[in-house]
Amino acid sequence: MLDDRQRRVLFEVVRAFLSQGEPVSSGAVLRTGRLEVSSATIRNVMSALEVKGFLHQPHTSAGRVPTQEGLRAFVNALPAGFPSPASDPAACRLDEEVGRLEPSDTESAVRKVGGILSEIVHLTSIISLPGWRDSVLADIHLSALSERRVLVMLVTNDERVYHTIVPMNQALDRVQLIQIQNYLSELAVGLTLEQVRARVMLEAQQLERERRDLLACALEIGQHALAHTRPDVFIEGKFNIFEHAELLEDPERLKHLLELLDEKEQILELLDQVLAAPEPQVFIGSEVAFGLGDSLSLIVCSYDKSAQRRGVLGVLGPKRMDYERVVPLVRYSAGVLSSYFRATDD
Repeated sequence: MLDDRQRRVLFEVVRAFLSQGEPVSSGAVLRTGRLEVSSATIRNVMSALEVKGFLHQPHTSAGRVPTQEGLRAFVNALPAGFPSPASDPAACRLDEEVGRLEPSDTESAVRKVGGILSEIVHLTSIISLPGWRDSVLADIHLSALSERRVLVMLVTNDERVYHTIVPMNQALDRVQLIQIQNYLSELAVGLTLEQVRARVMLEAQQLERERRDLLACALEIGQHALAHTRPDVFIEGKFNIFEHAELLEDPERLKHLLELLDEKEQILELLDQVLAAPEPQVFIGSEVAFGLGDSLSLIVCSYDKSAQRRGVLGVLGPKRMDYERVVPLVRYSAGVLSSYFRATDD
């Protein structure tokens, strides 16, 4: 859709806008010194780019700003590559900090990288632990805290432990608790957590017609416990959001964003979409969805803990962010995690 001159002018406008946050004039593009054309030619090209939907002129006398389509064209043209630890302090710091971690400390590794990345780019980082959907339930243990409160512990094959307290509508004695534990173990041990969730739901629907009280109680405990085994998603630098004026203009939307970061479920659904993508994926404006309008961008990249188990790392921030800097750093951070896990698995 764009010839070489249009592409070069568009990218200069995008860079200037991302840096300054103001409409960009033809004179500002000319002053970069990277285009050997006249100001009149630049104006004509910018007008053509506006007609094609890549630029927008907020006011008649103002310069132009890139549209979502303009930003998308710019991001799609970014070269693949990594910052070099030898010349980039951020990359060097990531290597050094992760290198100090104990082997096989999955949670510490992902949180450390997410925290450093957030601090470096002044954005909110989002990172998921790998392999949740493939975790297999290895053991279930129930303990009575009182007549109507039960502690449920679920242990997976990758040594994750989930525990929750379930309030009961009826009193349970020790024999009943053992019967429930045995029933749930027979029903679910050896299945992945996703399979357990589906099976418990199906059993509960079938049992509703039979009205067998003890089994109904068992499935109620199982459903309650599984509700607390959602995959771990860590949010680092959440309050970096308040550093960006464009995100503060709509208090209701900002409130919705903060609630979204606390709940994590919708974010996880989006992260799941990129688990198989080895390169960074950039969601711009309305592509982020969640009812957040067009003011945000999300950059995410998968990392490997093993051939079958992947997690996702990314950053969330305003649409006006330094993509040329952030995208390679997200790619590099994902690579650091993959390297860490490969080393610890050897």
